[in-house]
Amino acid sequence: MWANAYLGGKFCAGIRTTSRCKGINSSLKKFIKSGNCLLELVENLDRFVKDYRSNEFIVDYKTLYSNPVMNTGLETKERSASKLYMREIF
Repeated sequence: MWANAYLGGKFCAGIRTTSRCKGINSSLKKFIKSGNCLLELVENLDRFVKDYRSNEFIVDYKTLYSNPVMNTGLETKERSASKLYMREIF
């Protein structure tokens, strides 16, 4: 909540750092178990990082090589926003 005082007037396209961290943590919980030994922990973290990076590459590819779907009658504004933001955010 303290971040709202500093970021109150800033445009962030609906993304808050806390929500991003929560998303990463929930994904990380799928790979890490409390009963893992140190070697399993390292292997699972490595698998998580590879999976996370793979998803980022897929999103980047879709952003660069797909056409956005215009939903409103404000096509010029939507097209300029689609060039500015990634497809997921847009």
